[in-house]
Amino acid sequence: MYIEFLYIPLDYLSTLSRKERLFELILPMLLAGGSCFCEIRGMNIQLKYIEKFIPCAEILLGFILTALSVLASSEKFKASANNYPSDKRIRNVPVSLYRVLIAEFSFVILIAAFIILAYFIAKAIPLNVPWHFALIVNGLFISLSFSLLFSTIRVVANLYFTQSKI
Repeated sequence: MYIEFLYIPLDYLSTLSRKERLFELILPMLLAGGSCFCEIRGMNIQLKYIEKFIPCAEILLGFILTALSVLASSEKFKASANNYPSDKRIRNVPVSLYRVLIAEFSFVILIAAFIILAYFIAKAIPLNVPWHFALIVNGLFISLSFSLLFSTIRVVANLYFTQSKI
């Protein structure tokens, strides 16, 4: 009952092309790997980065929620975008530009909320975990944060190009 949100990442990932996957999945993993390497070398950058990224994620979440509410409440835009086909497919079903934008915005909102929630849970329940486990979890967090940033850039660019097409 409470796991319907899992359709959002599935829908979003099914819309990505090969190049988009490179920038939104592979590049963040490489950056996270670099942070793990720097952490092993004793640079202590992971926790500093995470502490500084959370306010950015909070602002980003507010911005994206506002943009989605404006997008969803505009009947003129909704009608135009629903009637305009896209070259994207969600789970092998062709969809309109409006559906693609909703999937993209929903994914970014979900990821930003997950990042913020994970941070506050980690602050509320401090666990004493092995260093290697913490290194990997922090690396995953950093990968997800870069994926969020790259996805947000793409969502905003797609919104701009959708406006110019309609």
